[in-house]
Amino acid sequence: MVILVGLWGGARQPESWARFYTSPERLRSRLNDRSLHLIHGADSARAIYAVAMCTAELPAGRWLVSDERVYDTLQNIIGDPRIRRFLVELLQEAEVQELLGVECVDDIRLGASEVTKRIDSSHFWRQFGIQPLYPFVCGQPDPADRTA
Repeated sequence: MVILVGLWGGARQPESWARFYTSPERLRSRLNDRSLHLIHGADSARAIYAVAMCTAELPAGRWLVSDERVYDTLQNIIGDPRIRRFLVELLQEAEVQELLGVECVDDIRLGASEVTKRIDSSHFWRQFGIQPLYPFVCGQPDPADRTA
């Protein structure tokens, strides 16, 4: 069984996922673990194809498949003005200030170095002798979009 994490590409862009955080409370629940694991649709297709075409005996179980990187959810959605308003509101709370280590939205440290949890899919990619080709880069166009 192949389990794909954080499918993105085409119309599914992580920057637009701010819409899922409809209140400060929903955003607060994400601040404890900002890690985001993704896989591009083209890489997911390659992964599924590799499994389907494999003639070797495969170990039983599940493959949890990502692009082997970890991203910061907050970095991807902080450009949304509503999210910034929610953060301003949440940063009035001492608990949130302590969690983020700041008192002001503009001082929040962003990026992969700020998240600690990570899914390791290297065993999958090694097993099938392929690598993911399309990492997500915040603010950049979809690298697999041939129309751009």
